[in-house]
Amino acid sequence: MTTHAPSLRATPWLAAIAALLLAACGTPPAPTVTVHGRLVMGPDVPIAGALVHAQGKLVTSDAEGHFVLTGVSTPYTLTVASTAAPAWAHVVEGLTSAAPVVAPPVPNAPWLGPGAYLSARISGATPNTNPLPPGQRLELAVEGIDALVLGRARVGAGDAAFDLDALWWTPGDVDVLLHALLLQVDAGDRPIGVLGYGSVPLTLAPNATVAQIAPSGPPPATVDLQGVVAVPGGGALERLAIGLSLDGSSILPLVSGVPGGTSIGFVAPLLASRPLAVSATAGFPAGGGIAWAVVDPSAPFTLEVPAPPQPLAPVDGTEGVTGATAFTLVGDPDRVHEFGWRRVGGGESLSVTLLTRRTSVTLPDLTPVNLAWTPGATYAWTVTEWHAGDADAAAGLPVRDQWRALVALGAVGMDADGWLAGTHPGREVTLAP
Repeated sequence: MTTHAPSLRATPWLAAIAALLLAACGTPPAPTVTVHGRLVMGPDVPIAGALVHAQGKLVTSDAEGHFVLTGVSTPYTLTVASTAAPAWAHVVEGLTSAAPVVAPPVPNAPWLGPGAYLSARISGATPNTNPLPPGQRLELAVEGIDALVLGRARVGAGDAAFDLDALWWTPGDVDVLLHALLLQVDAGDRPIGVLGYGSVPLTLAPNATVAQIAPSGPPPATVDLQGVVAVPGGGALERLAIGLSLDGSSILPLVSGVPGGTSIGFVAPLLASRPLAVSATAGFPAGGGIAWAVVDPSAPFTLEVPAPPQPLAPVDGTEGVTGATAFTLVGDPDRVHEFGWRRVGGGESLSVTLLTRRTSVTLPDLTPVNLAWTPGATYAWTVTEWHAGDADAAAGLPVRDQWRALVALGAVGMDADGWLAGTHPGREVTLAP
């Protein structure tokens, strides 16, 4: 007997089941993650009470800057903001990390404001309490053991005493190492020899003064450091800082100030677990660039300061800007760009930044974080190109505003291998009424 398989045409109910199975096997839903993030400013100071929004979910950061967002599909856009004056918002596109550290450029650097930090003073003198002879310089810096502590001092020829003011952002006492490096320098104040190095542990209490003679010890091994700071055409090197990175943030300076040229050559000490850090800033006809890197002192190095990106449109003085207006720059599509808008003139202040890989954007939507652009108001817009590979890396760079300037001065460093950024000074545009 011959049998035949039933056809879909003969059995409509099989066709219905097949359609359901095909629908069930369609595009699977995007995977979701629970985001456990943190907001910080300046030297890892937590941002408390900020609004955090992603994919329709709105939460508030806690006292330590932590926030949690559940059911977030990747990649995602994160918007963080504060409605308290001066109001600000920071938008990061393309995040994939389930534990992002986001460092918004909070206006006015509140981490340096009154009551934001604790401080103590270390007062002392050279190891033998005598003034330094000509051709010598003593560099001192503190390194936090369990917390970030910043502070440094210098004793020049003819002086013996020093006062080092240490700053920290955690409550209570802090344990530190006081480092002291005695250098032999030439007429241009560049090291030509290392005469001694020492460190001593101290406990600092808020508002206290600690008396301490500078620690001393035998000179460490040295190396003839050779390098070049490269600046693209049209730019000029403005400032150079080179030092030993103590804990990723504190720096024991070797060279700091206005450079005599782009070539680097001097004697540098070799200390275990203390990498050599180089930072440089350059000025350009329209904007500036900054670079930071940890270098191998045993080999010649080149540090290139990038030129700033160039804005295309809208041009300076444009009026009638709307949510559909495209803000466009000429930049590297493989880099992360930071578009910034800051209200100028009278009225309520507002600063907005957007981190993105795109080179053309529109004004970010601020309604999810209870902010709004002011019709008829004038905003200055700037562009920065971060030489970071992705949004996750760029979002956590603790190098915004004054913090970036401190890095350039050699006062602080970073715990990353390096970063580069170029910034255009910006243009002014006015929103439609």
